[in-house]
Amino acid sequence: MKQCILKGTKDRRPTNVDAFADLEKGYGTFDHDNQQSSQDGPNEPEEDFGSNWMSHLHDSTLLSALTIPGTHDSATSASHIPFIRTQSLSITDQLALGIRYFDLRCALRQNIPVMVHGLAYLNLTLASVLSDLTAFLSAHPGEGLVVQIKQDRKPSKSDISFSRAIYLELEAIRPYLRTLPTTPTLGEARGKIQLFRRYNLPRGIRGYGIDVTQWQDNPEEPFTIHHPWFRQQLTIQDHYSFTSGTSLPSLVTSKTTSVISLLNRAASDSDSPSHDDDEPDSAHWYINFTSAFEINVWYQIPPRTIAVGGYYFLRWVDGVNARLRAWVEVKGGGKGLGIVVMDFPESEGDLVEELILTNFEQGEKGSDVGWRRWWRGVGVGLVVGMAVGLLLMAVVLAWAMFMDEQTARVVVGYLGCIALRRLPCGLRASSVESFHRQFMIRLFELLIPPNVRWTSFHYCTDLAHT
Repeated sequence: MKQCILKGTKDRRPTNVDAFADLEKGYGTFDHDNQQSSQDGPNEPEEDFGSNWMSHLHDSTLLSALTIPGTHDSATSASHIPFIRTQSLSITDQLALGIRYFDLRCALRQNIPVMVHGLAYLNLTLASVLSDLTAFLSAHPGEGLVVQIKQDRKPSKSDISFSRAIYLELEAIRPYLRTLPTTPTLGEARGKIQLFRRYNLPRGIRGYGIDVTQWQDNPEEPFTIHHPWFRQQLTIQDHYSFTSGTSLPSLVTSKTTSVISLLNRAASDSDSPSHDDDEPDSAHWYINFTSAFEINVWYQIPPRTIAVGGYYFLRWVDGVNARLRAWVEVKGGGKGLGIVVMDFPESEGDLVEELILTNFEQGEKGSDVGWRRWWRGVGVGLVVGMAVGLLLMAVVLAWAMFMDEQTARVVVGYLGCIALRRLPCGLRASSVESFHRQFMIRLFELLIPPNVRWTSFHYCTDLAHT
């Protein structure tokens, strides 16, 4: 049977997980007895791959060791303001596409956590977003999600703190929530939302989610947050704002270079047997933002142009997504690249799928995902090859109609000779010569002038039988 095998699947479980296990008692866990197990190896991919890709991977793998597609400012699809909108898909559509990391920016409005991007309200509540996420997990309990929550503007007409309001919203979905500050294995994350917290906790609450409050704002270089007590660290690339008058080609190149640099670090880390020789059970998250924008006197470049691409002085410039897809396709599978946080990821066709496939490598008998990629390449090659061949033949035949008689005989005769003697693959085709001869006769009758037609055909027939 064909299998997809995850590279580096040995158990690197944090040693202090048991110290926090009592926090999850009574809140519901993934029921392995009622689900198809992946302990003995991943299952074969299904047609609905985007909604179920995590279910094909080993339970023992740390979530930080995977490639996880994510979206930046995930809830902005309802906005139509260019510098506010970073997504065109709803949360539900992103989940179906394969997105598993969600960047949620919130604010308090009349004591209710609502979704915002900077100062702009998005007419969406945090409760409705969480409802979409939990509905997905209920339908796909083999999947796990990572949700980062950040306060993006000050409260409006509210008499409780932001942290307290968020805490109350999250407690309402407690059966689906994993609030341990440790890095989970995939088995522990199934059916759960792992919280990344970019806000301070309310008084009296401790150890609620993975703490990323040390997140730096718009650093030019990646930075690392260390949690030695929990044997984990997080390296983050989030340079999003360019203010020095950078042109579109330079900006996209600079951003892509930063993204690929951290992807290479993550890939090298996933190749090593452990992240740290002194701490063999340590976890290293890589969070890599491909998003950016630019507003200054010289240029005003919205997020979509940087992600998808745009024209610069009548020349098309590929966006970060197209360049990222090309790099991932060449890099191949079997390497965890960390969390890749994108704007408009669906714009580059199968970019999300290509990222997901890096979690798999071809086994001894091949893999369904590997064959799928191979056949897609072959199909595109055949279509392009046939189209180019037909176009060239049409150009030459059209050219022959305006030649002098002697030149036309040679050109058309040569084409006829090829058609009569060989198939496209280059093998002799004696068994189909009669068919090709009749085909060429009809073709010449339609395309070639009478004064050239039959002389050329007899000429190529003579060549075909020499």
